[in-house]
Amino acid sequence: AARLLWRALADEATREDVQRLGFRAPGGTAPAAFSAANGLSPRAPKALPAPSTTEVRRTMQSWAQLSLSIRMLSIIDVSGSMDEQVAPGVTRLQSTVRTAQDGLSLLPDDTELGQWVFSTGLSGDRDWRELVSVGPLGQRLGSATRRQRMLSAFAQIRVKEHGDTGLYDTVMAAFDYMKRTYKPEYVNSILLWTDGRNEDPGGPTLAETLDHIRREYDPERPVLINMFGNGDDVDVNELRQIARLTRGDAYVAETPGQVQALFLKALSQRVSP
Repeated sequence: AARLLWRALADEATREDVQRLGFRAPGGTAPAAFSAANGLSPRAPKALPAPSTTEVRRTMQSWAQLSLSIRMLSIIDVSGSMDEQVAPGVTRLQSTVRTAQDGLSLLPDDTELGQWVFSTGLSGDRDWRELVSVGPLGQRLGSATRRQRMLSAFAQIRVKEHGDTGLYDTVMAAFDYMKRTYKPEYVNSILLWTDGRNEDPGGPTLAETLDHIRREYDPERPVLINMFGNGDDVDVNELRQIARLTRGDAYVAETPGQVQALFLKALSQRVSP
């Protein structure tokens, strides 16, 4: 079919028809009306060199990444400091939950999403608790869809009074879970919201957390970590050290509006090949 099309375009009569309609002929010859006076150069445009095999492969990998759906584990900090007000009558936790609710409305039913919360000692010795398992938003879980379960979970999230911030062990547990359940047809990611630095006596250190992520990260099965800090106690340098090991990033928001804008940015992020 391509050869037949080429023969047709190479025909003299076809070339004349093409040029009469204002297009260049296959060889680059311009129509007679093309002139510098009317802003149309009759000279054939410069042809770019053919891309290398590596460039073609990278382009195809990038295109494939852009076509992937989202598979994400959202994790919200419910430590005691999340009860602080960030606007009249609005706590930091309420602002975070509203942003997550708004983001949920933007995601199609084939998006895979799950929800955890974390502080310290939420489930026995464990600092995190699963509210909704990761899976398609449109999937039915009993009498409701996962999307409806997510909305119900958001409405019931509460601060743990006097709870501290078990950040590092939560990040490691979430990373291990998403790696273990990795799906290649999705962008697999973690989105963690926190208002402070790690406060978990007896828990892992930053160095131990970085060593774990560095050791377990697999570029062939990437799990992206994005982290949001919201508050004066956030150490963005620590968050970035963790996130950037996975080609993710950490962001600090000072207002509810910034939280929403950064959340949308994170949703659109893809893993670079």
